[in-house]
Amino acid sequence: MFSRILYPTDFSAVAMGAITYITQLKDAGAREVIVIHVVEGGILAASAEIFEAEAEAPLAAIVARLRDAGLDARYELRVGNIAHEILQVARDEDVSLIVIGSRGKGAVREVLLGSVSEAVVRRAPMPVLVVKPRDGVGEGAR
Repeated sequence: MFSRILYPTDFSAVAMGAITYITQLKDAGAREVIVIHVVEGGILAASAEIFEAEAEAPLAAIVARLRDAGLDARYELRVGNIAHEILQVARDEDVSLIVIGSRGKGAVREVLLGSVSEAVVRRAPMPVLVVKPRDGVGEGAR
């Protein structure tokens, strides 16, 4: 059913908590996970390189964790508009599900500020599983 999953992460607590849901989807047919981290494109190119270098170790750790759970996994690191890049990879890789964390800011803040998870849910042509913080974990974390 959901054989290929896209997992966007910003390394926040709620995003990391989504890994548990992904590993449980293995029993529902999940076979491959593409982990994506996007560095916001509005920063200077030199700064983007620093952020990319800092992201490689945590991305490799996530991939290792997913592989230990019996899933094929790899990561992509992109620079650009976060929601756009997530949706582009989802289309290019023909994923069957996106699993994304949401900080749970509340309806008013999400309407006023927008959010990556909301943009992905609105524009994704495939199902999206939004993982919200539980028991305060991940709220406001980054």
